[in-house]
Amino acid sequence: MNVLNIANKIKNTGYTALNGVLREEELNNKLSFLNHKIPKSAKGTFPIYFSQYFLKLLKFDFKKLSQSLILKKIAKDLKLKEISDEVFNAETELHMIDSYYSEKSDSDIITWHNDLGINEKSISIDKSRKYFLDKAKATLKNEKTSQSPRGLKFFIYLTDVHSNNGALAVIPNSNKIVKTVCKLILEEKIPMMPCWDLESLRRILKNERFKNLLIEYIERDKIEIFLQQSEFINEEKKDTGEFDLEMKKGSMVIFDELCVHRGSAPKKNSRIVLRYLFRKKL
Repeated sequence: MNVLNIANKIKNTGYTALNGVLREEELNNKLSFLNHKIPKSAKGTFPIYFSQYFLKLLKFDFKKLSQSLILKKIAKDLKLKEISDEVFNAETELHMIDSYYSEKSDSDIITWHNDLGINEKSISIDKSRKYFLDKAKATLKNEKTSQSPRGLKFFIYLTDVHSNNGALAVIPNSNKIVKTVCKLILEEKIPMMPCWDLESLRRILKNERFKNLLIEYIERDKIEIFLQQSEFINEEKKDTGEFDLEMKKGSMVIFDELCVHRGSAPKKNSRIVLRYLFRKKL
């Protein structure tokens, strides 16, 4: 894998998609333990830190330890850390490995959103704003807070995904929009307001006063392109297949967590994704 080429694609658009990163024999042999339903309570997570390994040893969970070593070897072979370091031009570290199982369903796995903005839908306003401030300071100012900085996600598909069947969708260059909006909120140039979901983010961008603040960092035409690309959210369906990444089993999508993205409903079959998350080491 050419680390520089991959990293440059991510720097340019916020994501990249790579076909056939894992061979059939690796999927059927080394990773066969992932090809089953994982209860939601278990979350399919694997130990990566010494303290987590120690707890598994205390519980005599040697199987999970062995599986973790297999997954970390795959990350090393695919040069995931090298890619992440190059994207952020900084030292990064593995923050999480999990197996993400999504049952066959007519509902989206997750709606259009980014992983940094203020989300006042799931928790109280005060908690969501404190959570945002800690994330934003860690991500944008490299400050140590109660939250780690947002980073780079690696999705390796263990099932085929298509439009309307589990595909991830990413709006190109949206990470630059999200980064700038959150920076301006952190600097108190834009008031504290929701910007996690796509509709809330667009409301900020359509405000001329806020837009004029943004164009000090981003060209106006790039903001307008993003608004045009995301116009679908105002339609009855509130979705589009234009940005869907159709991937075969064994392929990988890498994306900046600040990108606006969505996981479509796995309408035809369940979806299994092996996920790695790398974040800056503060």
